[in-house]
Amino acid sequence: SSALPRALVPAPSPPVVGSPVMASAMPARPLGLGAPLAVALALLLCLNWGQRAAAVSMTKESWDRTVAGKTVFVKFFAPWCGYCKKMADDWIQLEKDHADNEGLLIGEVNCAGVGTSKCDELNINGFPTLMYGDPSNMVEYKGDRGYKSLSHFVTKELRKTCGPSDLGLCDEATKQLLHGLLKQPTEELRRAIAAKRQAADNADKEYEALLKRLQVEYEEGLKRRDETKRETQDVLGHMKGIVATRDMAKRNEL
Repeated sequence: SSALPRALVPAPSPPVVGSPVMASAMPARPLGLGAPLAVALALLLCLNWGQRAAAVSMTKESWDRTVAGKTVFVKFFAPWCGYCKKMADDWIQLEKDHADNEGLLIGEVNCAGVGTSKCDELNINGFPTLMYGDPSNMVEYKGDRGYKSLSHFVTKELRKTCGPSDLGLCDEATKQLLHGLLKQPTEELRRAIAAKRQAADNADKEYEALLKRLQVEYEEGLKRRDETKRETQDVLGHMKGIVATRDMAKRNEL
C-alpha cells in the first residue's frame, strides 16, 4: 500500500482546553512573579555568576594590601591576547581550587586596562606572563600552561621562597645581601630601584638597536649574494656554452 498524499492526511484536532495535551502545550510561567521581576532576578543571577567566575584582579594601588603576607601566583595578561583567552577558564578554576588557602593568592593583572601601571613597574612585555613566589621578588613561571600542569605546580611545588619576609629560606650569601638591603633607607632603595630599571631599559634599547643593525646587514648581505649569483650565472652560462661548442668540434674532427 502507498502512503496517502500529504493533502489527504487528516490534520490533528486542536487540543481541548483543560486537557493534558493542552496543559503540556502551554508554556511554563513563574508562579506569582511578574515579567519585570523575573527578568531582574535572571540578570541578578547572571551578575552574581560573573562575579564568582572572575579571578582576583589587582592594580598598582591595590597590590600591596592584596598580596600582603601571601605567596602569589599571578597572571599578567591583555584581553586581546589569544593565549590569554585560551587559559582564562583554567586560571579561574585554579583560583577556585585554592580559594581556601589563606597563605596563597592566585590572581591576575590586566596590563591593557586598570593594571597597566603595575605591569610597567614590573617591566612586563609579553602576554601572558606568569609570576610566582614572594610578591617583592617574584620569579617567572616557565612551565607548561595547561590546567593539569598549573595545578600540579601550585599543589606540589609552589612554596614560600627566599625573600625579605622569609630570610630563613635563604642561603647565607642571600641572607647577607638582604640584611644589607634592609639597613638601607627607603629613599636610597628607591633610587637604586630606579637605577636598576633604567639599566634594564637601556639593555632593551641596546638589544633592539642591535637587531635593527643586524637586519640591515642581513638585507645588504642578501642583496649582494643575489647580485653575485646572478652575475655568476650569466657568465657561467656563456662559459659552459663555449666549452660545449669546442668539445663538439673536437668530436666532429675525429
